[in-house]
Amino acid sequence: MPDYRSWTTTRGRNMAGARALWRATGMKDGDFSKPIIAIANSFTQFVPGHVHLKDMGQLVAREIEAAGGVAKEFNTIAVDDGIAMGHGGMLYSLPSRDLIADSVEYMVNAHCADALVCISNCDKITPGMLNAALRLNIPTVFVSGGPMEAGKVIWESKTIKLDLVDAMVSAADPAFSDKQVNELERSACPTCGSCSGMFTANSMNCLTEALGLSLPGNGSLLATHADRKNLFLAAARLVVKNARRYYEHNDTSVLPRAIASFDAFENAVALDIAMGGSTNTVLHLLAAAHEAGVDFTMADIDRMSRRVPHLSKVAPSIQTYHMEDVHRAGGVMAILGELERGGLVHRDLPTVLCKSMGEQIDTYDIRRTTDKDVKEYFRAAPGGVLTQTAFSQSRRFATLDDDRVNGCLHDIEHAYSKDGGLAVLYGNLAADGCIVKTAGVDESIWTFSGPARVFESQDAAVEAILGDRIVAGDVVVILYEGPRGGPGMQEMLYPTSYLKSKGLGKVCALVTDGRFSGGTSGLSIGHASPEAAEGGTIGLVQEGDIIEIDIPNRSINVALSDAEIERRRAVMDAKGAHAWKPVNRVRAVSHALRAYAAMATSAAFGAVRDVSLVEHPSEAQIHADPLSRFAIPGQLSFREGAGGLSYADIDNHGGRATICLQGAHVVSFRPKSQQEPVVWVSDAAKFAPGKSIRGGAPVCWPWFGAHASEASFPAHGFARTVPWTVVGSRKRNDAKTELTLQLADSEQTRKQWPHATRLTLTVIVGDKLELQLATTNLGDQSMQIGEALHTYLQISDVGSVKITGLEGCTFHDKVDNFARKKQSGAIALKSEVDRVYVNTPAACVIEDAGLNRRIRIAKTGSLSTIVWTPWTEKAGQMGDMGKGKSGTGWREMVCVESANAMDNLVTVAPGETHTLAVTYSVEAL
Repeated sequence: MPDYRSWTTTRGRNMAGARALWRATGMKDGDFSKPIIAIANSFTQFVPGHVHLKDMGQLVAREIEAAGGVAKEFNTIAVDDGIAMGHGGMLYSLPSRDLIADSVEYMVNAHCADALVCISNCDKITPGMLNAALRLNIPTVFVSGGPMEAGKVIWESKTIKLDLVDAMVSAADPAFSDKQVNELERSACPTCGSCSGMFTANSMNCLTEALGLSLPGNGSLLATHADRKNLFLAAARLVVKNARRYYEHNDTSVLPRAIASFDAFENAVALDIAMGGSTNTVLHLLAAAHEAGVDFTMADIDRMSRRVPHLSKVAPSIQTYHMEDVHRAGGVMAILGELERGGLVHRDLPTVLCKSMGEQIDTYDIRRTTDKDVKEYFRAAPGGVLTQTAFSQSRRFATLDDDRVNGCLHDIEHAYSKDGGLAVLYGNLAADGCIVKTAGVDESIWTFSGPARVFESQDAAVEAILGDRIVAGDVVVILYEGPRGGPGMQEMLYPTSYLKSKGLGKVCALVTDGRFSGGTSGLSIGHASPEAAEGGTIGLVQEGDIIEIDIPNRSINVALSDAEIERRRAVMDAKGAHAWKPVNRVRAVSHALRAYAAMATSAAFGAVRDVSLVEHPSEAQIHADPLSRFAIPGQLSFREGAGGLSYADIDNHGGRATICLQGAHVVSFRPKSQQEPVVWVSDAAKFAPGKSIRGGAPVCWPWFGAHASEASFPAHGFARTVPWTVVGSRKRNDAKTELTLQLADSEQTRKQWPHATRLTLTVIVGDKLELQLATTNLGDQSMQIGEALHTYLQISDVGSVKITGLEGCTFHDKVDNFARKKQSGAIALKSEVDRVYVNTPAACVIEDAGLNRRIRIAKTGSLSTIVWTPWTEKAGQMGDMGKGKSGTGWREMVCVESANAMDNLVTVAPGETHTLAVTYSVEAL
């Protein structure tokens, strides 16, 4: 059973000084045996969502003490994104999330608090506190200040609901008179609370419910309603109860990391997609998962966006419904209830309130509960009075909105769309993905193509929009506004609002490495990763390039060839210190923002800070571990692993790979966009010094197959079974990671290969895997080599894939005594295949319907392609093919090897270098 953390400062003779200070805060003898509960408040007079929180901390404190705890309140900063919007202040919004997380961690750990209540509300405050709670992992309950009431104006005898965005759009639209703009300004934000639509603040407060860290109604119950007082009081009682459950009964199910599991993040994302939440939630959920130690990525969000339907449209997507209407429809529990009916919610997960999320949904979903109090709770209505006072009214709707066909919330059968309200797009413009809020995009422009109008800042884009230099069909591309490039990844609400005010909201697109406000709607695509400042392709887009957007197929591309992109990249790289930086932007960047930029990661990782980016090994570390000089903090590390061999691990925005230094052997590779690996390794593979490994990408060199004259020499050469030396590494400007290994000429190699040779393998990892095998002849005589990158590729089932691109090629069929044959049509594998195709084209493709993907193998410096599958009898003889997931490991792989063999041996003249290069990429079928 764990000790109360606070005992560190309250027990023992040596803590007399600490107890004296506690006594000065009002604690008495009997208090030192009680749990000390920290209250992280975020009151500020700058933010309407927080202006009413001044008394909330003490309200919670009194109830904590009545429940038997000791309450200690402190405050954090809180930035108002709406006020900071449209000028340099927005650069500070996202970085404030990390400062909030740090401040909560500092206060709670410095004073050894036992549990935590987080009183949050607006955009970066809830995510910051969430990150802190997941770091601290002590009993925690979230309670937000609640949404404001929707604004209303009466024009031409008609009541119109509105919010902050309406005021912004009208101000830029000359069709509105000054009087109308003034009326909208005075009516848009009528009460205290977070802005009334499904913006970032309300989205995140709803997501804390779905994660299981706050009470039902937390995200939807109005700030002005008297019922919210009971929410604060209930949170206070609950945190004391949960503290005792953990410290006195060893119940770890109340801890944030036990609650916020992988399945809980899936529940949260399912809710987010169904309700059409802000795109910022993607950023914050990825960051929260990082803090929780949960491997939840953009690929998971992409996967879920394809199966979770869109059930609710709320402002800013439409003006009919606001958060007060979401609450009337049953709030978060009702949305989860509809998803649960479709099998899209994990029920058996703990929450702060109930043993399981399923129990909580059954209790609070208005369509299944019989509890009159629950139904009355969700009838809480707006008061319709301008006020900054919490709990100031107790009006109720006469009825609940349980109409799941035409109401605020639809059931799955009547979903707005089968695809959810958020989507992840991939392509050459965003290899690591980007985000679009499809809930706010008119379906007529889900497929869009147009010329790029390129700007190096939000300000420059706004000037062009207001100056009527943007026309229908344009794609506004805003660069260098990502986490590092901004720095700070500011929101782009003004450009999107001004496009709407100019009548361009449904005929233009906006693409950026920055982010968007929760108030954004239209074809607005943000979080493009890697960002321009990281070497992302978006930084190479030029005026007039055609941008192709396809939401149904989840793609976004600039219509350029790979060769043209690489040409532009080389030109950019040649700029040295000035590369990947804005040319014409003038922006003051403070020391605080520079510090954030130095540690900021990609939006694809939640833009979290990674301190390893500024850490470097000491001379002593390098002396003790020579490989440490090649490590790249946050991307490349070295370790000892299976069989006592050394390995390099690469993990970046695009993909993950592991290279065994024996043989320079790639033993794993998976792009972040894929659930399944691309490279297959047998689960029965032997990892041992001097032994070949079954699977991966062995380097077969300097001969392929059996040696021509020495039967004792190993098949496929010696390169794959001897140690290689790491000679270089670098983090490339295109955000890929490069590792270079070398096999130098030595006495050992000369025993089997008489030529003075240097063999170099460069491994480049991103969303693709690139291997470059360079053979340099250091001698004075020509030499002839056979070689292959003998790649084992992961597939669903060998009998169901087909290989295209080798049609019409001649091959030597080893199974048929090396008979020379010609390929007719695509290759289908129905029995043992061992073929050497000669004089082959530069690319071939494995089409795999089972995994819904195609693996493209593109090569240079290679004229041969080997295709191999052992089939049942041969696999049984080999003994190291493993069982895999299916129980028959060999069925889950096929070898498609880029080579120079048989008819295509290569002669390398003295002093020359021959390079065989292969790129493995994956795309959806």
